[in-house]
Amino acid sequence: MTMIFDPGNGPVNLILSKLHLIDSSVFFLGNGRTALATSSIIWIWKWTGTSLIYWIASLQSIPLELYEAATIDGAGVWGKFKAITVPLLVPYSIIIFVLTLSDAMKVFDLMLTLTGGGPFFKTEVIELFIYRHAFTSSVPRVGYASSAATIFGLIFVAITLVQALPKRREGGR
Repeated sequence: MTMIFDPGNGPVNLILSKLHLIDSSVFFLGNGRTALATSSIIWIWKWTGTSLIYWIASLQSIPLELYEAATIDGAGVWGKFKAITVPLLVPYSIIIFVLTLSDAMKVFDLMLTLTGGGPFFKTEVIELFIYRHAFTSSVPRVGYASSAATIFGLIFVAITLVQALPKRREGGR
């Protein structure tokens, strides 16, 4: 992935220079101002396909009879969207949001391979903080790492509990 953003001969720099959007090569992953934005764009691109599948599945779960009944009642496109689609997508929206949030908390592999937490710790996430303090520093600070891991675990458990709330409201287990 880092080869795509290579300042010398990476395709992103070549395309941007051919389109005359940049004058000189940009070191997307080595510059503190662009590294986090570039990593975020990569994560969004990675997650977009899965998110679209969730949205399409939730849209397909809405019974067509509701739209037919609304058409018979004289509702237009906007009325159907407002009265049928949006209310029925709210539970799915919450679940998709929580799944996206929980996936956003698991970016260790992406940040480690793209930037290693650099430059100057601009892209360091909590997992990289734990990894760096526990395993890669010259003097391991296991206490820092375990404290950060505990806090991260508690946040993750809270998100999981929030994810379980819509199921509990519907009467599921």
